Amino acid sequence: MEENKEEIKPNPDLAKLVSMFYLRSATTLKHEYDHPGGAYQRVVFKDERFPQMDHRYKRTHLGSVRVKYDDNNTPIFVVQSRLIANQRYKNGSTDFYTKESKSIDKALKTMLDFVRPYSLNEVRSETVHDFTSTMDKWVYAAKKEYNNVKIESRKEIVEEMLHLKSLGVQFKTNAFRKLAEEVEGIYAEYKRRTEANFKAYHVVFTPNMIYVTAGGLLKTSYDDFTFKPGDATPKAYQAIETLPENILSSIGLLKMVNTGESVDEVGIRVNENEFYILEKLDNPSY
Repeated sequence: MEENKEEIKPNPDLAKLVSMFYLRSATTLKHEYDHPGGAYQRVVFKDERFPQMDHRYKRTHLGSVRVKYDDNNTPIFVVQSRLIANQRYKNGSTDFYTKESKSIDKALKTMLDFVRPYSLNEVRSETVHDFTSTMDKWVYAAKKEYNNVKIESRKEIVEEMLHLKSLGVQFKTNAFRKLAEEVEGIYAEYKRRTEANFKAYHVVFTPNMIYVTAGGLLKTSYDDFTFKPGDATPKAYQAIETLPENILSSIGLLKMVNTGESVDEVGIRVNENEFYILEKLDNPSY
């Protein structure tokens, strides 16, 4: 027979503060009680829309609150958040991201100010590399194939060049004719990809709204891509059917692939709530 274990209940002071937080904030954040020392003395908050963010803020979490007691058994609430910068402590230390208060009302205000869902900019800074790296791989695939074209003999190329100079009609060696035929299509595709210009959209689904951030997909001198958000405020859409047709159709295609996978010249599905969409610049619709 299984031994009955005593139920561990949440700390009442902490439970009261958490209840007040949800009543005042109407937040969509989820929470879970942690129990260091055998009692539930801390609550950790999570933004379940973006699970990939957890590892980035592994030490501070999105936000948390715990309770401790002084010698007079007065509760002290310690709010921790990635958004807090407490100058009383060393930058980067655990305490740097905390604020303490014996007043439950002050602790609640701190939570309302700093325990917030991830912003679009925070999410994008974490995931944008996944997007741009898929574009890099797209170009590199053609570049690799182009660079792998084998040149058999420098002597034959020199002879062919001299022959072309004297005749200007046709290739002299079979090797050069074969090389020219092989490289023509490969180089054309490599050139098409390196010269391609795209507009890009960062699309985030939240429970009540869909946010679309337009930006440019810029290419460096090394054929790497970088996403630069535009200056305009992200557009908000209340329903998926109100999205622009090109974005809607691209999302439909990306929902057919797994999380983290991309579709060439369409975009990437970061997770079920976040997408990056490509659009050729000759057909803008944002």
